[in-house]
Amino acid sequence: MVMNVTDWASWIVYLSMGLILGLIYYKTRSVECSIAVHMLWNLYAIFI
Repeated sequence: MVMNVTDWASWIVYLSMGLILGLIYYKTRSVECSIAVHMLWNLYAIFI
C-alpha cells in the first residue's frame, strides 16, 4: 500500500503515529510492542 500524503491533516496523523511508535520502542526496547500498537491502530482504522 502506497501512502499519498497530500494534505496537512495526513502529515500530522503519520508524524504523530511515528513519534508514538518511536517512543514506545524507546521505552520498551521491543519492536514487538510497536508492531502490536501499529496493528491495533490499523484495526481501529478499519472500523471507523
